[in-house]
Amino acid sequence: MKGSNLGTIVKWLRQARGWNQTELAKRARLTQGYVAKLENPQYSASPSLDVVLRLARALGVDIRKLVKPSRARRV
Repeated sequence: MKGSNLGTIVKWLRQARGWNQTELAKRARLTQGYVAKLENPQYSASPSLDVVLRLARALGVDIRKLVKPSRARRV
């Protein structure tokens, strides 16, 4: 999963709830700095499944809202 795509979705969902990064970080048990990096389009992170699950739970969405399956390449 590409960090910037996930970050864009997380930022949109966070702002739609009227939360700042600190509030989301608290609810997801992450640091505010990590949330800031994740939301930064210049940051290319590959967050762990645990982090994505925490974010989904904190935001009250199904994990599929945050993660789009990648297309399998034929070999």
